[in-house]
Amino acid sequence: MPRRPREEHDGAIYHVFARGVNRVRIFVDDEDYRRYLGLLRATIEETKWNCLGCCLMPNHVHLLIETPQPNLGVGMQQLHGTYAQWFNERHKRVGHLFQDRYRAEPVADET
Repeated sequence: MPRRPREEHDGAIYHVFARGVNRVRIFVDDEDYRRYLGLLRATIEETKWNCLGCCLMPNHVHLLIETPQPNLGVGMQQLHGTYAQWFNERHKRVGHLFQDRYRAEPVADET
């Protein structure tokens, strides 16, 4: 059975997070972090997101994203798909890099 589409809204703020499959490292060295940040920057420019914060950990990421248009899924597919392909080629690996789809929780207030 196909998954239900995510509910997205313009002007929404999301706490987005994703982790490596089997908790594997998704960043091995500084070049990996730089590449992800460069791809994030390009995605932000293309999607017109506002990135309110990010935290890159060795095996997972947290992003705080405001979406002026309801395009979170399109942007995340571009960002993580491109990064995973690059990472797998660079580190001579195959298969999924990220565990499941990213998760995105709407942020209603500062708490």
